[in-house]
Amino acid sequence: MKLFPMKRLWVASLTAIAVSGASLALPVAPGFAEDLLQESGSLAPANDEYTFSGTAGQSITITMTSDEFDTVIELLDAQGQQVAFNDDYARTLNSTIVTTLPRTGTYKVLARSFSGAGGRYVITVRASTPYDQSYSQAWTLYMESNYDGAIAAFGEAIELDPNQPAAYADRAEARWGEFYASLGESYDYENPPPTRCSVESCDRRRLRTGSRSL
Repeated sequence: MKLFPMKRLWVASLTAIAVSGASLALPVAPGFAEDLLQESGSLAPANDEYTFSGTAGQSITITMTSDEFDTVIELLDAQGQQVAFNDDYARTLNSTIVTTLPRTGTYKVLARSFSGAGGRYVITVRASTPYDQSYSQAWTLYMESNYDGAIAAFGEAIELDPNQPAAYADRAEARWGEFYASLGESYDYENPPPTRCSVESCDRRRLRTGSRSL
């Protein structure tokens, strides 16, 4: 596979057109996020594999996006042990892994389709930004039904990058989750109640339960 090097700044940034087997060194970023690897390909009904070199303690973000299929990514260490996995990230069918590498060495990213169907995609490995880390933590807390923690983490993400509309919408969903939890009811953002309460009825229920206003 042929790689086409871009200009070198603090870190390397490489772009390639590939189906599988990409490999490059992953240097430590000095505090800002620049793509360290970006691949475009067409996925057949199988795994595509990409490798990169990483350093222990390095925070990285791996994204896989496609307009044609539901993506799945998995990160493996040099021994083939799973480090992280993601199917649907946040409220999308795309995939994102935000993690800290446990050791220095070569890592493998497995890219595949959830349904087994093929299609075009883009996969990127880069140093994590503070926003990436806060937003990922917020979603982890939200999925654990820790709504207070999620609201705080989404708020931190918004402060770090106020130009990301998803964080505002997701914080609002976390507040709905907190409100329904205060009523002893569950809340699923993928399957919300048929009709969420109106402002007036929400306020009446809030006063009965002592929960805060939406």
